[in-house]
Amino acid sequence: LSDIVVCKEIRDLCKRWADTRIITDSHDSLALERFIHKASQFRYLAIGIKVDAQLIAFSITTLLSEKYGNCLFAKADVNFHGSYSILMNETSKALVNQGYDYLNFEQDLSIPNMRQAKLSLNPINFLRKYQVCTA
Repeated sequence: LSDIVVCKEIRDLCKRWADTRIITDSHDSLALERFIHKASQFRYLAIGIKVDAQLIAFSITTLLSEKYGNCLFAKADVNFHGSYSILMNETSKALVNQGYDYLNFEQDLSIPNMRQAKLSLNPINFLRKYQVCTA
């Protein structure tokens, strides 16, 4: 994510993705910008899928330990049928090839249909959420 052109392609895809939905907050785009800015501080896997030189899907997965990856961002242009399925398949294959066993898929963030999409991946379990705050 140190390549300015790649970051622009990711931002453009996120804009196209958001334009097809009714989104009332920008937490996801703010989180992506913060991650891009600090990406060099993380171990991560970035996967992009292009059709005719245009980015149509990407995922960014942090590599947490020798067994766990945490997919922070995954976006695809739904005008390309099967783009999400291909993206998740390619992300999973890359993780397995690097010795990872588990993938935690991003938070729902109240994005419509996200929960159903995640359930369609046949999860083996759900992680508990915790909120950390100062006392």
